Amino acid sequence: MGLIINKISSLLTFAFTLSMPFTMFANNDFDPSGLPEGIEVEFCANNVDGLSVIFENNSTNPAISFEWDMGDGTIIQEQNFDYTYQDIGHYYVCMKIKDAINAEVIFKTCKYVTVGDISLCEFDWEPVCGCDQRTYTNPCIAETYHGVYFWTPGRCPDDIAPVLIPEYTYSVEARKIDFINSSIGSYDRFKWDFGDGRSSRRRNPSHIYTHDGPYEICLTIIHSVTEQQEKVCEKVEVSASK
Repeated sequence: MGLIINKISSLLTFAFTLSMPFTMFANNDFDPSGLPEGIEVEFCANNVDGLSVIFENNSTNPAISFEWDMGDGTIIQEQNFDYTYQDIGHYYVCMKIKDAINAEVIFKTCKYVTVGDISLCEFDWEPVCGCDQRTYTNPCIAETYHGVYFWTPGRCPDDIAPVLIPEYTYSVEARKIDFINSSIGSYDRFKWDFGDGRSSRRRNPSHIYTHDGPYEICLTIIHSVTEQQEKVCEKVEVSASK
């Protein structure tokens, strides 16, 4: 990315530390000092590159699970992950910490996360076709937020569809699977469905299952401008005895 993007990245590193006492618990009578050991009431959002943000929570307690509302209608059930927003702006992100067994919410906090510097570009519709064959709102947005410096005026021809070939590899150890997204083509969003009600938007996630069995695991890759998407699924066997 260019110097502008680097500047944005350096300015948009957030570390949200909750002061005590805190009143945004699911139960306002809950005493934060009574939280089980290994739970951190803090999350960090690091705007690393354009519209991409890394969210992290440093809890180490294995008996909890997480649910994030990304502020754009997306729900993610991971502890640490990276997420790419479709537009710059301010997003009200909420993190819930739950009991992993009964799914009861034991803690919740919400903060505004700013993605990109909205003052750098106008949003007038002056479309350009980038060298990646993606249509962008105008040259400033293409260059500033996506790092595309070579483009031609106008939308990309409709008959030039992006190439999307979803592929992934994996390794299994007992009930844990490590995935590698090896997809080919012009995609900028992806989603994993692990077949047990859990999902992830990390590029190369790991997932631990609570029960043995075959699971149908699907990877969907998406081109944001055309909304074209392709999916690949495969059944994978996991077992605690392996």
